[in-house]
Amino acid sequence: MLTGTCLLVIEEQERELRAWDFLHCPANTRHTFIGTGDRPCVIFMTGHRRDDRTIIYPRSDAALARHAGVEAATTDPPEAYAPFPPWRLGRPQAWAELPWAQPR
Repeated sequence: MLTGTCLLVIEEQERELRAWDFLHCPANTRHTFIGTGDRPCVIFMTGHRRDDRTIIYPRSDAALARHAGVEAATTDPPEAYAPFPPWRLGRPQAWAELPWAQPR
């Protein structure tokens, strides 16, 4: 986590994350990040998916209780992200509120 707060739903358990928390998710770990608080939540993520592996978006009752996740497991990213606004390039509306955007 770079800034802000979020709720991590990992293997059906909830954990609060805040700036500078670190998480390692081994392969096939079911996880969802849900922004919380009144400030932007910025997460740095990196990883590697092998070409021969299918991405699976599993159903999670804990994530669905927080209005995140899918009703039925799917391997289709557009289906999994259909309820959410589309991604767009550019700075977020709250860019000026982020720590690195503040004048020095």
